[in-house]
Amino acid sequence: MAAAAIHDRALSPVELADRKPPTQPGKLPQDVAPANRTWPNGLTMEAWVKPAPGESGRIFDKCTPGHADGFLLDVNGGSLRLIIGPEQLLANNCLKPGQWQHVAVTLDRPKSGGWIIYVDGKVVAKRDAETAPPSEVTSGYVLQRFMNACSGRGGSPIKFNGSIFTVEKNPGAPPETADGDPDWRCWSGSYWFQNTRLSYWPMLAAGDFEMMEPWFRMYLKALPLSKARMQAYYKFEGAASFQETMNFWGMPNNRDWGWGNAGPEPGSACIGHYFCGGMELTAFMLDRYDFTQDDNFARNTLVPLADPIIAFFDQYWPKRDSNGKIIVYPAQALEAALTTNPMPDVAGLHFILPRLLALPKSTTTEAQRTRWARILQELPPVPVAEVDGVKLLLASAKGSVQASENPELYAVFPYRLFGVGKPDLDMARATYGKRYSRINYGWCQDSIQAACLGLGDEAGRQVALRARINRPYRFPAMFSGFDWIPDQDHGANILTTLQFMLLQSDGRRLFVLPAWPKNWDVSFKLHAPYNTTVEGVYKAGKLEQLKVTPKSRAKDVVKINERK
Repeated sequence: MAAAAIHDRALSPVELADRKPPTQPGKLPQDVAPANRTWPNGLTMEAWVKPAPGESGRIFDKCTPGHADGFLLDVNGGSLRLIIGPEQLLANNCLKPGQWQHVAVTLDRPKSGGWIIYVDGKVVAKRDAETAPPSEVTSGYVLQRFMNACSGRGGSPIKFNGSIFTVEKNPGAPPETADGDPDWRCWSGSYWFQNTRLSYWPMLAAGDFEMMEPWFRMYLKALPLSKARMQAYYKFEGAASFQETMNFWGMPNNRDWGWGNAGPEPGSACIGHYFCGGMELTAFMLDRYDFTQDDNFARNTLVPLADPIIAFFDQYWPKRDSNGKIIVYPAQALEAALTTNPMPDVAGLHFILPRLLALPKSTTTEAQRTRWARILQELPPVPVAEVDGVKLLLASAKGSVQASENPELYAVFPYRLFGVGKPDLDMARATYGKRYSRINYGWCQDSIQAACLGLGDEAGRQVALRARINRPYRFPAMFSGFDWIPDQDHGANILTTLQFMLLQSDGRRLFVLPAWPKNWDVSFKLHAPYNTTVEGVYKAGKLEQLKVTPKSRAKDVVKINERK
């Protein structure tokens, strides 16, 4: 092997075809990797190789031994194998033994978003949105909804890490896993809100309202214990807070809390001040109410859970700045370090409080409404700043926070303050374009946020790639991701992304095809707020059929994706 190099962009086929054989075959550069390992503009790995007959060996290897958590390119008997996290791409019998050949792999983020393997400048394998047939996207949607239906009506919520389909150890399993033990789960048996929620968001547009009940019921049963804990720890009245990692009976995960921890907050730095799960639960329940207009649900589930959650924030952040605005500290921008006024918490409160105040007065009390209105008036603004001459949403008021997610985009989803049909769409799109973390598998929600921003080609590219994540099991819905097999986050994001690509709402307005690629044909039926269903057929760039039920809602439709 010789002249190995890594570049922070996708080299063009012309550049790769122009490569010359190395003059010093045995010499390798000392440092080939750029500093920014998130590859925002793409990536190229290249090298010259001269394999002996039947020889195997690694060219690039950035994976933990025994894990599929990075990238790897190797030679195996004349074939090339590329591993990118849970994905694999093979180029069979593409190398000739005993002669120098130029091997390259490119990732073109701004365009296809997929991976291409070249030998001497010629494509020998590729995986991108263009090579993903529509049937794979449809299959991903149908199969994941089937997975939800199989496990969504039991006594407990859906487990993100395997659901009821846990499997034996696979090649990417942690070393402590017992071989052949299908009961073992990565990330334990507790419920992680950040992961669990993703199975439930697509149930709204799918109309699977009965499958939400086990999720709500778990929190309602845990509510008295949570209130007692807040009273014991902080002397808070009528307040509740649910930990990010929680057992179904309401106590936190002992590993994250800390076995010897006698304090009021988790010992884990990742979730010690991670509070926005309760806000997102409230946001989801508000959507559930909007879809069904069920006052009994608002009175008996939504408000009993939401009001104690709001009461916790009111008492936990008592300090005000010189303008009388709440200082949201201590808090975290998701799992990142402590910061002030993080976007998820601030955007979450801005998103849910006006909607709580808009509930029918028969479902709330005057005292609740008075407290919610006061807190809304005292909220700090959503963190925004000009960065290099461009106005952007920020992860927190302190500035950028680098994490495995993009906290600043929580103002797009799940807290839909910015998006299609809303002010400052260009600012939100610019923020998406400059996001730090760019991951398209597992619980990462880039594809959903792209759809909410009306970026149809981007959302389509990502969901197509997500639907074809390599699955080494006979049943094709055993998606891989960060968590156990099958990863429910990964599959659920396919559902939510496609739904937002097809239909979004803002108040009573219905945006049809707000983020749909013009070259994709589709037939769909989805639920929408105010007991509405929307059916449509889109072919060859035209919306051929559209049916809105009840008919009175047809006047609220805004068509976006008609080809000019």
